[in-house]
Amino acid sequence: MTISFVKRRERTYVPTGEVGQHLSRARELQLEIQRLTAAYDAERDWLLSHMQTKALTNVALGEVKCVLKQRNRWIYSIETQREMERLQITQKWEQSRGIASNEPSFYVALSGASA
Repeated sequence: MTISFVKRRERTYVPTGEVGQHLSRARELQLEIQRLTAAYDAERDWLLSHMQTKALTNVALGEVKCVLKQRNRWIYSIETQREMERLQITQKWEQSRGIASNEPSFYVALSGASA
């Protein structure tokens, strides 16, 4: 059984009224999230550096707690890396031949000067 997908026709709609207001507010929130994320990342990086330098595993201020955590990052042998590369090539080949199936999902993406 072959499943085919109909390509969606791209349309750009210049919103006014309620849609325009929601789009504008979404963009404002997106920019605020980017600003807050950058500030949060800078504070988190400073805390990480400080905790590692002082050999601390926990820092608390009232109800706010900061815990030093470890995430494993695996580094594989050259042989395994090559096998992973071969698998990626095989995946692309199956995609190009229509053997692999694609199940797209739809979402809304905002774009702008810094998005």
